[in-house]
Parts: sequence; C-alpha cells; structure tokens
Amino acid sequence: MFRVKPITPKMLVRGIFNAPEIQFAKACVTRAMSTVYEKGKNLPNMTNMELVKAIWLLSHLFCACGFLVSLWRHTPVWYYFSIGGAISTYTVSFFRHMLVLAHGTLAIREEIPLASLLNAENTLLLIAAWLHVTSNPNPLKLFSFAIFSYMNLISFVLHELISANAFTTALFPVLSCIEPVLLGIACFADYCVQLMYYREYILDQTPLLYGLIFSYISFKRLEKSELARVSLYSLFDMVYAILLRIKTPKLLLRLFRSYQRIVYFLVPIEAAAESTDVTRKTSVRTRATSIFFEPILIINDLN
Repeated sequence: MFRVKPITPKMLVRGIFNAPEIQFAKACVTRAMSTVYEKGKNLPNMTNMELVKAIWLLSHLFCACGFLVSLWRHTPVWYYFSIGGAISTYTVSFFRHMLVLAHGTLAIREEIPLASLLNAENTLLLIAAWLHVTSNPNPLKLFSFAIFSYMNLISFVLHELISANAFTTALFPVLSCIEPVLLGIACFADYCVQLMYYREYILDQTPLLYGLIFSYISFKRLEKSELARVSLYSLFDMVYAILLRIKTPKLLLRLFRSYQRIVYFLVPIEAAAESTDVTRKTSVRTRATSIFFEPILIINDLN
C-alpha cells in the first residue's frame, strides 16, 4: 500500500511561496529594490531634472502613505503630512510647467503662456491643496489627491523600476480601464468636498471664499473633463434617488428636476468632444487625456 504523506503547515507555506505568481512578484520587488539602490548611489551625481523627479516621487509617496495612516489614526498630523506631500508634488509640477513654457518646448496652444499656466491642472490642484491645508482637516479632502498619487506611483513602478515583459505589457490595458473609474470616483469625492466647504461655512468653521474658490476649480474641471461631467450627472441622479426614497413633496421634486435640466443644458457631457484643440479634447480611455493628467504631470514627460 502507498503511504500518503500528510500535508504539514510547513509544506503548505512552501507551496504557496513557490507558486509562479509569488515568485514573479518576488522578482519584481527584488528588481525594483535593486533599481532604487542604484539610483540612490548616484544621488550626489544627480542632475537637476533627476532631483526634480526624486522630489516629485517622494511627494506622491508621502501623500499616499499619509492618507492611508490618517484613515486609521484620526490625528491632524497625518492629514497635514499627506496634504504637504500633495503641495510639494504640484509645486514641483507648477514650476516645471513654468520652465517648459519659458523654453518654448510645450506644444503650441491657442492660449497665451500665462493662460496656459493658470488653466493647467497642476495649478488648480495646487490651489485646492492650499485650501485643504488651511481649512478643517478631513480625510475626504485627501481622497482625490491620494488616488492621483497611487496612479502616478504605479505608473512610475511599471515604467521605471520593472523591466518590460509580457506581464507588465499586459497590465497597461487593464490599468487604462481601471484608471477612468478611479478618476471618476475622485471627481465625485471632490463634489462632496465642495458641499463640505459650504457646510463648514454654515457652521462658521470656514470662510465662504473657500467654497467659492473650490466651486470655481470644479467648474474648470467640467470644462476640460468628460469624467467630471459624468460624475456630476451621477451626483444629481444619486440625490434624486435619495429624495424619492425619503418621500420628498412633489413640488420640491419638480423644482429639483427643473434645476437638474438647467444644469444638464449648461454642462452637456459631449460638449468638448468637437473641440479642434487637442489639449481641450476629453476622453475616458487614456491617462494622458483624463482629468488631472496633462502630459506635464506624468513623470516620464519630465525628461
């Protein structure tokens, strides 16, 4: 008779760690650590652009980590740690944008350089970050910044730390499908933040100017991004569903629907699709044309 060798916990653990997926992940981590080590050794010899990249990357890392910790440790220090990372990130991007404009290396636009700088997503994000750091701390205000940081960190890992192979190549179509969903959620969260600012004003916690400035930023997003407009429609649909569930009087429902129709008329989803300016066209397909991801913001375009 054959003797069946019993499966021990040690065998089970060894089998799990010897799985091809785990071995591949281990190889990726090892390769990434090796790349980071090699870059760290060259730190004293880094060029100015490499230092900018390093600051940009560390700022994203601080923002992402600070957000995660702030969800468990409800202390303001982690909130400010995260939003400080966001401010550093978009300050670097803002000045990088200025340098690109000064050297005339940015693609020709229909607007003057100052308008290009003021209308850039980096500038809007920097203003929003300063609003958040000078108002009451709340993790919801960090949500969109954390999503942008995670996505840029993943992009950096795939492009810079892990060598190209069949697996990483196959990941890009998957990420291109996931990113619009995450960006749409970030837009939705920022609409909630906008309402939060007005609530803080009613409670005498924040000046009305904060809500107005953040509303202006939201309107600029609506101009540029189809995702922002889709998220606005989703917000109205959700509010209407809530009003129906709580049995709101019909008169208020009709007023809300009338207001909704006015907003939909002013903010059609497909409005910007016919624009001839490439930088104004919106899409939900790729990172480069999604909200908050102008080419100047992507780390690979900082070369």
